[in-house]
Amino acid sequence: MKIILLSLTLLFLIFGFSPAQAENLPTLAQNGVEVQQLSKSPLKPLKSYFLNVLGGGSRQSIKLDSPATRLIIYVQRGEKPIRCGDCTKTYNCIPGKPLKINVDPATPIKKIWAENRYEKLVRLRLDVLEEVSNPEPESRNQS
Repeated sequence: MKIILLSLTLLFLIFGFSPAQAENLPTLAQNGVEVQQLSKSPLKPLKSYFLNVLGGGSRQSIKLDSPATRLIIYVQRGEKPIRCGDCTKTYNCIPGKPLKINVDPATPIKKIWAENRYEKLVRLRLDVLEEVSNPEPESRNQS
């Protein structure tokens, strides 16, 4: 009986904490914010940002490298909806329900914030689908 119990425990530890699961998760940055450059395929985001929002009423924000006009916010870790926003509007970020944001290119999103009123850490992933093109500086002809 002890051998069976020991074997089951060992199998649980081996399969329950498989390194293959951890390989698919992005690593956490020390400051809770990461940026990943991704390929520019139309089906994939241009960039992905990761934001860890501590519990207890904590509010964190992330500045986007280039202002965005289309992005999707995913709650990767967390069980309850949290408030988030783009400095113009406030949204509810719900686990399991990606939040798609489209804005006018005249007022692009430069920063995203999130507020976690609960006890557990919440992790967000922001996929930028479209950025504002920076206009070329006008050349000055001096005669």
